[in-house]
Amino acid sequence: MIKVFGSIKTDNYIPYVPEEDETCDQHCFDSDYCVLTVNNTVECLELSHVDRNNTYLIERGSSGSKVSFKVTLPDNNCPAFNEINYSLTLPSGEILYWNETESGWEWKQCREGWKKFERSDGNTVCMQTFRVDEGITRNASKTECEEIGAKLTGVASVDESEWIHGKLMESEKVTDWYSFWIDGQRQCDSLGNCVTLPDNNCPAFDTIDWTLTLPSGDIKSWNPTELGWEWKECRDGWKKFERDYGRTVCMQTFRVDEGIKRNDSLTKCNEIGTNLTGLVSEEETNWIYEQLREIGEENSYDSYAYWIVEQMLCPNSCYLTNRDGYSLSSYALEHHDYLKEELEKENCMFVYWTPEPTVERIYVTSCETAQGYVCGYRLK
Repeated sequence: MIKVFGSIKTDNYIPYVPEEDETCDQHCFDSDYCVLTVNNTVECLELSHVDRNNTYLIERGSSGSKVSFKVTLPDNNCPAFNEINYSLTLPSGEILYWNETESGWEWKQCREGWKKFERSDGNTVCMQTFRVDEGITRNASKTECEEIGAKLTGVASVDESEWIHGKLMESEKVTDWYSFWIDGQRQCDSLGNCVTLPDNNCPAFDTIDWTLTLPSGDIKSWNPTELGWEWKECRDGWKKFERDYGRTVCMQTFRVDEGIKRNDSLTKCNEIGTNLTGLVSEEETNWIYEQLREIGEENSYDSYAYWIVEQMLCPNSCYLTNRDGYSLSSYALEHHDYLKEELEKENCMFVYWTPEPTVERIYVTSCETAQGYVCGYRLK
């Protein structure tokens, strides 16, 4: 239990009169349902985790009344106050959290078994899927959700979509295909005007661009294929490039201000299931230049560079090698320069920026130090 000066406003207290020589803290600690208690002179006022629809907010104070709330402490020891993670492990094994706020702590939990998602707009959403093997209409799904005090939900992130997909995969042996209703519906009037499409009009089928704008503002695309449509998107925050020879590659840059060797960059990319990437176009290179320029100007750096995968190997005569497995192009060979004249046996490439005079170039250099690296992977 953690005891602090503070107060909590709620009408959901469970009153309990302690027995002789029993404290409110001890009773709450020993009671599986209790997560918080306040000593109200003659009785204990307790709060329960069982009803997950309730939100409790502890307002921290400096004197006066005290509030005791339950957390699970490591090894039954009391760590330094700023090292507490405010988690509570229930007897069932479920882990719940007190969220630290500017003024105290907040208890805001999903119903037992429901999945909690923290959205980019600051809202917390709880979700649960429900299988109906015999089938159910969308309107009936809405009614079922409302009957348990919930709503047929929308989806606002890749994490939410992947969680639902995982639930679908659990049902794959039930039938040849499986699907769950979600909220979201094209609203069209009697004339066929659909407000979710450009200019509030429903265009001809062959003129639809198949894009989806998420609440975050990110734009995703369905790719038409010969057989239908394909959903092929990069990890959240990664940049997607469509290459001339039909491959889709996702890239992300990683800053290492203290410097990193080229081989260590390879390892870092491999650890997250990607490769140190190669480059095949001006578009890809300019995207890296923009990030180098932004970091360099913001921090007044003299120069800044990110490793890419290409190497100029020179055992006898020099030749370019690329080992990411998907950058099948001589672009780097045709657009590189040398940072110094002497070539060693292994010379690495980085994308380089310097402000005075402005230089943005792919350079061949020794494999020692750059200020970051570019990871990539091919979407399959």
